[in-house]
Amino acid sequence: SMFNGNMGDTISDMRGIILVSDARNVESDDFEYHYYVSSATTTNWPQNAVSLAWTFSQVYDYFKSVHGLTSLDDGTHNVTGIVNMGSEYNNAFWSGGIKLFCFGNGDGSTFTDLAGSFDIAAHEYGHGVTQYGSNLEYQFQSGALNEAFSDFTGVMAEFYTDPDNGDWLIGEDCLPASSQFNCLRNLSNPHHQQSMTSNYPSKMSEYADWTIEQDNGGVHRNSTIPGHAFYLMST
Repeated sequence: SMFNGNMGDTISDMRGIILVSDARNVESDDFEYHYYVSSATTTNWPQNAVSLAWTFSQVYDYFKSVHGLTSLDDGTHNVTGIVNMGSEYNNAFWSGGIKLFCFGNGDGSTFTDLAGSFDIAAHEYGHGVTQYGSNLEYQFQSGALNEAFSDFTGVMAEFYTDPDNGDWLIGEDCLPASSQFNCLRNLSNPHHQQSMTSNYPSKMSEYADWTIEQDNGGVHRNSTIPGHAFYLMST
């Protein structure tokens, strides 16, 4: 329903579509796009491109079905993901300036390919929705709420898509088998020792009053306070 059929003949003219492209291991905002395009279902698609396109379609359906939201801006905004960002790049992010979702492959020891993690991709999609749906500045408590809303998206979209296997863990699918951790964050228990961020707070008495130089004022660290409240409210 976000698709705008009045478009030109090139990808850059298209509106209201899900796109996946390949950064070919370049880590920059000025890389040339290499879109995955095919009219045949038998094409040998790259796994991470398929995973990302499928996840974006599921998260789109979640927002449309549950919240009545069409695309990121409730309009015809493209949902454009970039796989193979950088070399052994241990991060995924929403670039609000160039309006792209970017996913690294991981280094194989800290993270595996982040585009293959459903709730990580859904988390980033949530950042796009937040950018258009609120005026939250990405710093201090407003930034922590921004991060928390993305974790909510990861959890809610996962339960919507696969209710029998949904959980309160973030990032469990992008950790290598050799990892000592079982997730990046655990909303049911932010202190859980198997969480990569086991020292994260669960309530305001544990709030980290950090400076802007420290994680933009603790936007990730303090996100588990509303994240844990969301878990308690939901259960």
